[in-house]
Amino acid sequence: MIDTVAEATEKVAGEVADAFPGNENLKEAASRIKTVTDAIEEDAEKAEALIEKVSLVTQSIFFFLSDEKTQAIAIATREREREREREREREYARPLITAADSVATT
Repeated sequence: MIDTVAEATEKVAGEVADAFPGNENLKEAASRIKTVTDAIEEDAEKAEALIEKVSLVTQSIFFFLSDEKTQAIAIATREREREREREREREYARPLITAADSVATT
C-alpha cells in the first residue's frame, strides 16, 4: 500500500513539473518529492521484509505450541499484530495521500 501511494505521489509530482516546464522552483520541488518517495519505497520494502521475518518467527513459535488454548491465544495475538500493522500503514500513508491530493488539485 505504501509503495502504491509513493509511486502515485512521484507520478503526480512529475506530471506537475512537466505541466510547468519553465518553473524551476516547481522542478526542484518535484525532484525533492521524488527523493522522498524513493526513500519511502525503500523503507517500505525493509518494513515488509521485517514483517515477513517476524511472521516466520511467530509461525515457528505457533508450531511448537501444543494445547488448544495456547494456540487460540497465539492466533488472536497474530491477528492483533496484523491489524496494528495495517493501521500503521494507513497512518503512514495518510499524509502522502493528502499531499498528493493537494498537489493534484493545485
